[in-house]
Amino acid sequence: MKVLLIPNNLSDALSAEDIVEIMTKKYLQHNPNDEIVKFPASDGGSGFSELMINLLGGEIIHCQSVDPLGFPISAHYGALDGTAIIDISDVSGIHLLNKNDSDILCASTFGAGLLIKDALDKGYRKIILGMGEGSPSDVGMGLLMALGIEFLDAKGNIAHKGGGFLDRIKKVDFKNKDKRLAQTEIILACDKANYLTGVNGLIYGFVKGYGVSKMSLQLLEQNILSFADFTQSVTQNDMKSLKYGAGAGGSVAGLWAYLDCKVSNGTEVFFEYLNFQEHVKNTNLIITLDKHIYPNSLEGFMSVVIKYAQENNIPVIALGENVEVADYLGIDAVFPMNIKQADDRESAERKAIEFTIHQVSRIINLKNKD
Repeated sequence: MKVLLIPNNLSDALSAEDIVEIMTKKYLQHNPNDEIVKFPASDGGSGFSELMINLLGGEIIHCQSVDPLGFPISAHYGALDGTAIIDISDVSGIHLLNKNDSDILCASTFGAGLLIKDALDKGYRKIILGMGEGSPSDVGMGLLMALGIEFLDAKGNIAHKGGGFLDRIKKVDFKNKDKRLAQTEIILACDKANYLTGVNGLIYGFVKGYGVSKMSLQLLEQNILSFADFTQSVTQNDMKSLKYGAGAGGSVAGLWAYLDCKVSNGTEVFFEYLNFQEHVKNTNLIITLDKHIYPNSLEGFMSVVIKYAQENNIPVIALGENVEVADYLGIDAVFPMNIKQADDRESAERKAIEFTIHQVSRIINLKNKD
């Protein structure tokens, strides 16, 4: 039997490449005669660029940037056949922030914009952005400022960076916008299908879980609504209506509105580059793994896996850390993983994956004995 293993990473602790090796080893203990095809995957979230380069043989470009609060940091991105591949979260990720109101309100994606500028300086005119967890509230304003777009307050002064100041933006000046952007294709590889605002939007769907006060959450939501209305008056683009708009701290919505970037499902982008259709051929079973398996998540990574499986009539077994869907069209069986809370996240993930794939492989072994 040919088994295709397709894990997404669960966090920064273990990469998808690490996970697929764990799955393979445990599976073959009970089914040594099965053919295993390893396909570590990414949905555009953390590790997207690195995994693409590792699997396709590109190069790593090193440069300097700044973190979400403006402090200098060393950074890098990938390059492949004339295309730059950049992870927003590498320099603008929430993992670089303290969980307090001040950091969240002032955090900016300016550093991610500097990476794009570096890629433009080096001649790249196609850029793929992995739109994982970016700065949690500036909706890409900092990134756009790094590319020359100036956001001004009522007095004509350059606005402060960060979601806490979005409501002060009253004007926008494009005269210094980087002219090379007009000749550059920018693709946003998005990992979450959430809209920018509302109960499941950027603030109440994601930022709420980072220890931010109720007052600051309300302020951020109001500021984003204000900025979205301002943006629509300037560009005629409604950021609130964009599926995937909440991605990367709302940067998906901001880049789409001001730079007319192409918004894509990150898993679809990854699968296309890795020629996933060829890996699916003659497969008897797909075993996949993702952090979340619940109704909203099924519009992201899992939905693409299911689509390919259905097109090729392949059964799917899914493993998930957070499972709220036990019966979903296209998934034949769902196995929750019990990842225990511990200081050593890597060890906790490893043990949970080993245990769960062990149970799955034992069940398949019973079938193979028939």
